[in-house]
Amino acid sequence: MPLARAFSVALVGVRGHLIEVEADIANGLPATILVGLPDTALREARDRIRAAIVNSGESWPSSKITIGLSPAALPKRGSALRQRIDGSLAGTLLGAMIVLSLLCWGPIPLACLWIGSQIDYLSGSVSLGLLVSFIGLFVFLFGALVILRRLDEAWVLVRRAAGHDQRSGALGRVFAITAVVCALIFTFWFVVIHGPGAEFSGAGGGG
Repeated sequence: MPLARAFSVALVGVRGHLIEVEADIANGLPATILVGLPDTALREARDRIRAAIVNSGESWPSSKITIGLSPAALPKRGSALRQRIDGSLAGTLLGAMIVLSLLCWGPIPLACLWIGSQIDYLSGSVSLGLLVSFIGLFVFLFGALVILRRLDEAWVLVRRAAGHDQRSGALGRVFAITAVVCALIFTFWFVVIHGPGAEFSGAGGGG
């Protein structure tokens, strides 16, 4: 049962606390277990350590590895500045997902229809215009969905790096919320601006 010991420091406010780090290798299913109230950023250090050791030409033990951080009652957190930066980056990624999702519900289909109408006008073929519209809509929406999936995966990883126990993405909720927002905007435009509301407003002004 090989056992290694090292020391580090954890900051709580402006005070530093001595942390004892113990690594134990025992028989069992291959796993790396980190105990002692680590946050998400420290839990992800397991993968970084393994990658660093393997890339250095050393072998990673195919055993059960337990890393203990003591005192166990003291929370261990990653760099506060790095967590704030990761939190801001997560917010930026979420904002990009919202904007791209809104584009999928309105501007992208409208742009494809406009392109199809121009093809119809130039060629005189309605079928060709519709075909170009559907092909363009498929290509643009498929590309947007691929980008959204990548942004969602990156958002989960950055949220974890920021210290949050993020287990699932936000793409489904973003899609649902933006769909409701676009439906409300379209309803307002159809009823108030372009529909009966505009007629009542015109009738009231004429009277």
